[in-house]
Amino acid sequence: MSRIDSLLNTDVTIIWAWMYVHDVILPSIYHLQRIGKVWNISVCTRQKKSIDNILKNSKINDAFPNQSFTSYVSENLDSFDYKTAIKNMPDNNTVVISVPDHLHFEIVMEALNCNQNVLCVKPLTLDYKESKEIAKLAKSKGLFVWIEYHKRFDNRSLLAKKAYEKWDFWNFSIWEAKMIEPWNYRLSNFQNWFTKDDADPFSYVWCHYVDLVSFITNLKVKEISVKWWLGKFPNGNEWYMWTSSRLVYENDWILSMTNWLGYPDKWAWFNEQSLMMFFEQENNSTVLKHDDQFRWCSHIYDNKENDLFKYVNPDFFQLIPWSWEWYKPTGYWYNSIDNIINEILTIRNISNLEDKKEFLSKVDSKWIIATPYNTNLTDLVLEAWRVSLKNNWAIVEINYWENPWFIIK
Repeated sequence: MSRIDSLLNTDVTIIWAWMYVHDVILPSIYHLQRIGKVWNISVCTRQKKSIDNILKNSKINDAFPNQSFTSYVSENLDSFDYKTAIKNMPDNNTVVISVPDHLHFEIVMEALNCNQNVLCVKPLTLDYKESKEIAKLAKSKGLFVWIEYHKRFDNRSLLAKKAYEKWDFWNFSIWEAKMIEPWNYRLSNFQNWFTKDDADPFSYVWCHYVDLVSFITNLKVKEISVKWWLGKFPNGNEWYMWTSSRLVYENDWILSMTNWLGYPDKWAWFNEQSLMMFFEQENNSTVLKHDDQFRWCSHIYDNKENDLFKYVNPDFFQLIPWSWEWYKPTGYWYNSIDNIINEILTIRNISNLEDKKEFLSKVDSKWIIATPYNTNLTDLVLEAWRVSLKNNWAIVEINYWENPWFIIK
């Protein structure tokens, strides 16, 4: 098959090759290649074994047996040569960044300076000023930057946003949420990068729910505090094992959140995640409740190794049969990637820089796709949270001026 018009599709370079790439990103990009929205695919990583693990992945091979990618592997394990992979791309294509959180800023900026659109796993950065710098550079070049807050594309979230806009829920008052990830994460590559100096559970997974409240209500956080407990990975690295956080919003109502990497591996769910919001009315109250780990679907598997009873999430990401050959991805994780590739293809076909900027501003204001402009307050909250974390659980007040600043109470 020959490439007829390069503006009808985009080349994609994926930076890193760990869990997200195996489970969601590469299958999604492969499918978009199969239906003509993506052309060349490259994967850049630090170790050859990461590429080998992808090539041996049976789920990917079953769904996409005839597809492949160009690989970039650093010869020196102490270095990570992502710059070569990005510089080898023609201008105005797409870089997907799936590296640990503290590396996001430098690689996003490298991609933008090489005139590439960007898809970045959440959060964009752990620093508000870095987020603003990314937003400014992207807009000046007419390039698209998207952050994968995929919960925005969950129909539950979209229905909640619509109901709040229609005043069905009235005034947001108090809510609580949990996100408990699997115990076996402790045995994975997490123990090499998820250390207390570079990462924490709030920034890694709780940013989803901070973004989600802003997405639904448009309210700002004015105060934050956190309680944490330290633990050790099997390799001896220290990390924040548990975190319990309290966020106070501008209307004085409260969000309480619990985080951990320790959901029992033998339980029927993959993790524990839930959200419950209460709203005040004049003569009554309203409630929004999401049991996100339980999607009313369960399977019992019988194989040679063991019998497994599992609750299955058909909404997040699955590979399913379809009218063509093999399998295709479905779910809101895939939908979010598909949507951003569509937007990138749109902006690739706009030639005038001012028209590109106008298009980007419309996407920012719509608040469906997560961009640096409509998520930078989430990055501000993450930065304030890290200030509380580093100051013995202090209460940190956020002041919103042209250049926001913090007060430690």
